[in-house]
Amino acid sequence: YLALLAEEKGEKGIFSELFSIINQKYSSYLSKNSFFFYLKAIFAIENGEQTADLWLEKVLNSNLDNYYKEKALRIFRKWALKRKEFEKALKYTLYKEFNASPEDFILLLTYTFSEDPETFKKAYDIASKLYPNNYKIKWIAAYFFENQGNFKMANKLWQEISKSEHFEGTISRSREKLKKLIKQTQALAL
Repeated sequence: YLALLAEEKGEKGIFSELFSIINQKYSSYLSKNSFFFYLKAIFAIENGEQTADLWLEKVLNSNLDNYYKEKALRIFRKWALKRKEFEKALKYTLYKEFNASPEDFILLLTYTFSEDPETFKKAYDIASKLYPNNYKIKWIAAYFFENQGNFKMANKLWQEISKSEHFEGTISRSREKLKKLIKQTQALAL
């Protein structure tokens, strides 16, 4: 339980030392202990072990409280993002135990915006269905589709956003006014 406490308190060095000892000396004794699965999964992902996902599955199929399942998934997603394994990050986000919020998808969209357009599109499709009225998600997507040259989709999103009374709506309306002003200026110059 000292290793669990060290992990909970963010003492990575102490956790790693304690868990290494536990893993070497007591792994056969703890082979059915749910907290051992949790600690092993965290240790494995932090050390880049190939077995990390297997241990995560054991955590998710265990009788552990959802708090630990969600925490493990969030740690795995953090490492996937850090390693630019965006498909995996999306996979972890989609587990029901993850309890994804709009902000979780916004983070994923931000990471994949220029790094992984295909995963961005998948994440956006899911996020737009789960949170159809989230203007931050729409705003990021509008910029993405504009950068991708999909102006039809971008304009559709900008129009939806501009109807909002949120900050994003104000920015979108200002953007439209600026575009009209630029067109008028160009027409006068020509």
